[in-house]
Amino acid sequence: MDPGTLLVAVGVTSMLVSVFADSIGLGRQGFGLMQLSGLVIGAIVSTAGLVKVLFHDARILVRFLAGIYLSGILYVGLRPDPSESHRYKALLDFKSFGWHDLAVNTLGFIPLGYLLMLSFESRQKYQKTKLFKRTTIVAAIGGLMSLFLEVTQHYLISGRQSSLFDWISNILGTIAGIVIYLAVYRSRAPGHPQMWRGR
Repeated sequence: MDPGTLLVAVGVTSMLVSVFADSIGLGRQGFGLMQLSGLVIGAIVSTAGLVKVLFHDARILVRFLAGIYLSGILYVGLRPDPSESHRYKALLDFKSFGWHDLAVNTLGFIPLGYLLMLSFESRQKYQKTKLFKRTTIVAAIGGLMSLFLEVTQHYLISGRQSSLFDWISNILGTIAGIVIYLAVYRSRAPGHPQMWRGR
């Protein structure tokens, strides 16, 4: 699948999931900031995909998009929740497992893993050593960023619960994004035209 088409699919899916989650009441409140964030991020991803499909060379836009998506995750992850401020807080609590949290935390980091892999792509993308190094760096970024969120939620954010399962879910989501990128990467043999022109 062409990376631009994949971005469009991911963006549209993100928007549909946000609307569906709100319609069946998965959100804690009515149509709020979390659902709105999902729609906005989905729209940005879709736009980036369309630009990629139409103009082929979207290096700057994809890297900007990765930064925007990263900012969106930080915003959602560090937003206080005063309604839960009375709860007992433990650093990386392993008792607060929930299937909803597992799904949200995993799905939220899949686009991040994919976009970071795409952002770091260069003219040496077909060298296995470069690919392994890039994969390792992106996985580490996802894991460290998630750890930062969980530690910050514990010490600084009112009403947010630090969870070991959230951290693991975020790492799994990042890895899933990397796997999706590698699947796209494998479909482009070294003899095929480069994804980014002008390199």
